[in-house]
Amino acid sequence: MADLDMVTIKDRQVPIKKLNETQMMLLVREARVLRSDRYDMDRRFQGIAFMLDIVESSLVEAEDREWLMTQAGAGEISFKEMLEIAAPYEAQVNGEAVATKPVRRGRAAIRK
Repeated sequence: MADLDMVTIKDRQVPIKKLNETQMMLLVREARVLRSDRYDMDRRFQGIAFMLDIVESSLVEAEDREWLMTQAGAGEISFKEMLEIAAPYEAQVNGEAVATKPVRRGRAAIRK
């Protein structure tokens, strides 16, 4: 079984599968889309749906998934609260712990 973390959402302890680097980066990308004025509402709604897919896929227990969707549908939990699932990974997303390959730059062209 995948590594698990515990997160608290609305005073409820929820076990989640650890997000991988790709999922973290996708969450960050879609969060930037939501904050930007460059994108239309259709694109922003696509981003929200995509983020919710990542959140839902990280939930281990069907009971927690049902609880979260019920809370959201009833307006008892906000989108921001749902994204608390990503909270344990915030430092990694901010570049503090994500391992990246060094970028090699080519030599500048020499003009003659």
